[in-house]
Amino acid sequence: MKWVTPVALGIVVALAAPAQAVRQVDARTMTIRLISTDTGSTVLTERPPTGQASKGDLIVVSAKLRNAERQLGRPKGAVVGNASYVFTFRSQTVADVIVESTLFGGRLRAAGLARLNTGRHTFTVTGGRGTFANAHGTAGFRPLPCHCERQLLLYRLRLP
Repeated sequence: MKWVTPVALGIVVALAAPAQAVRQVDARTMTIRLISTDTGSTVLTERPPTGQASKGDLIVVSAKLRNAERQLGRPKGAVVGNASYVFTFRSQTVADVIVESTLFGGRLRAAGLARLNTGRHTFTVTGGRGTFANAHGTAGFRPLPCHCERQLLLYRLRLP
């Protein structure tokens, strides 16, 4: 009878390990925290009144992405990619936004509506390439306390 317990325990462990592995393969989650620093902007379309955001304006903002913590195989503060943000204004304070981030290992794309007077924005991740192929989840922005051209960009991803 003493041999039954170790054998039974071995069988349970052997059967449980593959089930655990399947769950991890079926859906991986990943959170990426980045510091986004604006490096420039281009106005592609400007509707009257000029000099301020208005309905129909199309603006592209470029940014450098740095790690907010150690991740993506790089240390905190390391440059890990770049991003572009395409704003299509519905009004002075509301815009449709497309976010394209190129990181080590692949690309991510997100889109959504931004209310520019709130400071915080959440978008839907619509896909990716490379390491991030078929990614889904959210991308969010939060201003940093320095009141500069930097924001925290946070991706919460589900990968197949």
